[in-house]
Amino acid sequence: VLRQAMLRPRRAPRRAAVRMAASPAAAGSGAPSEGLKQTLKVGLYIGLWYAFNIVYNITNKRLLTMYPLAWFVSWGQLVVGIVWAGLLWLLRIRKAPKLADGAVKSLAPVAAAHTIGHVATVASLGAVAVSFTHVVKSLEPFVNVLASAVILKSVFPIPVYLSLLPVVAGVIMASVTEVSFTWMGFLSAMGSNFAFTGRNIFSKLNMNTPKGENMDAVNLFSVIQVISVV
Repeated sequence: VLRQAMLRPRRAPRRAAVRMAASPAAAGSGAPSEGLKQTLKVGLYIGLWYAFNIVYNITNKRLLTMYPLAWFVSWGQLVVGIVWAGLLWLLRIRKAPKLADGAVKSLAPVAAAHTIGHVATVASLGAVAVSFTHVVKSLEPFVNVLASAVILKSVFPIPVYLSLLPVVAGVIMASVTEVSFTWMGFLSAMGSNFAFTGRNIFSKLNMNTPKGENMDAVNLFSVIQVISVV
């Protein structure tokens, strides 16, 4: 009898195990995963960036056609950014930053490079077609990886460099065939590439320098805007 009891199949635990194994899948099938939510969120931000960038480029081109004053237009855009950030701080929508001692000095090179890059971009938009400016500015990753290797001693895998060669070739072909090509527009766009690369490098070098309180990414960029205007 004992031997028969030991050999008798036990079905109930197996059914319970099946139910336990199936329950997580059933619970998770009713709601979207966190990964999907994050993907949709990033996709929305990319779409908004493209939409606002299109409006920015068209408005810049029209404004520079009427008033060919690249330095003044770019400076005015930085001022508008400061006014917007100041309203957010004044209305306490965002916490106002409290700068640490020496923060302005450490951020000054970053702000200087940001100013040069912004002015050069606006100047290029006024000198050539908007599309050509952005074709030349597509070389910024190429300039970035070269500068990182030379200055920061940060070397990327060889496939990264090889993947940028078609971009370089495309910019050369576009420059040769561009109807609206001018050296002013080309050199301004390339100057912005080098300036923004310098901004990235200065930011990397100052990454561990104390900045102060409430210095998240948005407030840090706003402070850089303020220093740029001054």
